[in-house]
Amino acid sequence: MIGMVSSAASTVLSQATRPAAAAVDQAAVDTSRPPPSVIVTLGSSQAEPNPVYAPSRPSALTWANRSTDAVTTLMAGGGARADTTLSIETASGTTIVLSIKSTDDGLAVTSRSSASLNDTERAAVAKLSGALQKAIDGMVAMPPKLDLGGLMDFDPKVLASVDVKSDMATDQSTTQTLTFHADSVSRSIKTSGDLGTIAMNVDMHSAAVLGNPSQRAAAIANYLKQFDKASSRGRADPTLMAMFKDAFTQLNTIRDGGASVLLKTPPRIPLSANDHAVLTGLADFRASVTQASSAPNPMRADEKDGFSYQVSQVTQLGGRDASSRTISQRQHSQLKASFHAALSPDMSLMLTNDPKSQNYYFTQIDDSADSQADIAYQKGRLIQASVTQSASQSTHQTKYVMGKLVEDTTMPYSRSGTRNLLGLLKPFEDEGRASTRQRRSEWEQMLSSIHEGIGLQSEPSRIAMPRT
Repeated sequence: MIGMVSSAASTVLSQATRPAAAAVDQAAVDTSRPPPSVIVTLGSSQAEPNPVYAPSRPSALTWANRSTDAVTTLMAGGGARADTTLSIETASGTTIVLSIKSTDDGLAVTSRSSASLNDTERAAVAKLSGALQKAIDGMVAMPPKLDLGGLMDFDPKVLASVDVKSDMATDQSTTQTLTFHADSVSRSIKTSGDLGTIAMNVDMHSAAVLGNPSQRAAAIANYLKQFDKASSRGRADPTLMAMFKDAFTQLNTIRDGGASVLLKTPPRIPLSANDHAVLTGLADFRASVTQASSAPNPMRADEKDGFSYQVSQVTQLGGRDASSRTISQRQHSQLKASFHAALSPDMSLMLTNDPKSQNYYFTQIDDSADSQADIAYQKGRLIQASVTQSASQSTHQTKYVMGKLVEDTTMPYSRSGTRNLLGLLKPFEDEGRASTRQRRSEWEQMLSSIHEGIGLQSEPSRIAMPRT
């Protein structure tokens, strides 16, 4: 192993690499000199010239048990490759860069720091090194997974930002890249591999829209349900969607005390509990997942199997002050997918250039969903509170028998509805401050009930009919 580690940051990856380094050092000792030669003479009185032996070459490391430690696996060779950089900026302005690169001799681990670190900074950086190894372990796992939570678990009063760039390969054909950023007001990730690409950005600049922990947890749970429905309807790769769900959950999770740090500066326009009941409670975001496409039918190369899903939330706050505030929050999703399927579940699909194999359905999905929340105040009194939800599904399916088109159908289905929440919120406009305990309990239950119904809904049949 090549090691060029200096300064206080040099301990950052030591724990992560110590087991592998020890194994490599031991292997170097065992193979540093050739085994002794042994000469045996069989019944000949004539002196034979002494044989010459070539030095033995060190053998590759082998492990009795398969390691789940990416660094150890990479050190052992076997075609694995790692090029990873962790960049950290402290709140005081110091920059630390840690790098792991594959070389012909193993792994080169380097670090540099623009200034010396104090004990608190050193501990924070060391903690992130362990989180980095977990992220790398997940990327090279089979199947790959995302484990980024530890990279966001830092105190913004100590560290200002964290960036990771990684290019990993477990063999010659399987690669996974990762670009990650986190600071006090934003988080982003882009990862790409053989399965497809995931991109996600979370914007926490407007911390006023963040709800309480139960609201945020409920919103995340609803989004995960929508992702599962999209995955099932579009026949997405389960591993890719699992990574997408992990990324969404981790980037939208605010650890204990995190919200208070984000809200350390009071927002220009504070929101009430009634306002938060009509909003998701999550920071604004944009997320997408695109599966690698394929063309499994050699007779119709234009028929592509693919899956693409985008989802976003955008919130706008307006008004001169809290007494005239306006709030608009839009949630949106778009699904486009296409796939081949056998004519019956008990038949296998083996498409070739033989017309006898051309018995299949080709399905194309084009869906969208929206949820729009609008709140408005005038002279401090609530004058508008509504949620409009809509969902549209389009299924275009063609059926082929012996290579001939026998059916071509399109099934559209859409629905929308608006809920006027003004009548529910008006009686509790003062938030129960002067109410009895029972009245306050009724108010809290009503807010919870409203929040349950404001999430994105991709199934038209589950959209509530218009009511006033």
